Amino acid sequence: MEEKNVSCDFDQITLRSFEQTPCSPFFEDFESEGIMINIPEQIRLEYGVEGFAEDARFPVCITARFKGSYANKFDDIIEAMKIIMSEENSRNVYTGRLKRDLHIFDKTTNPELESEEFQQTMYTEYANINILDFIKLPAHEAIYYVYITLENHKSNVCKICVYMP
Repeated sequence: MEEKNVSCDFDQITLRSFEQTPCSPFFEDFESEGIMINIPEQIRLEYGVEGFAEDARFPVCITARFKGSYANKFDDIIEAMKIIMSEENSRNVYTGRLKRDLHIFDKTTNPELESEEFQQTMYTEYANINILDFIKLPAHEAIYYVYITLENHKSNVCKICVYMP
């Protein structure tokens, strides 16, 4: 998938949530499967004594859509994802696994997940994360390319410029 950032007001997004937002990417084709992400084109991060400021925000909005037969093979499809960031100049790569427990989420079981109907139905999951919860980034200005993988699926790639005061 090609590079794509969709404009929206990321400051209005509640991070550490699992709901559709105005910044959630969407699939134009109803039958499409995969992962899409959306991030701001640039952010300003404040660095404190022991790392980034406590209220530092590096938002990533995720939409994952798969048939129930694929999604159901994971205990938690969000936790099966891996986020990858590549720094443009140094080519350093930073990775992290998503974890819902960092985001206070009560996962309930649903007996309908085993049904024949669910197995053929498209399943959509949303996540709005703060990438700083999962990846320890160096404290310097940089341009990053960000994407998410899930097994052999790869999201679109988004470019972001990180500035520091």
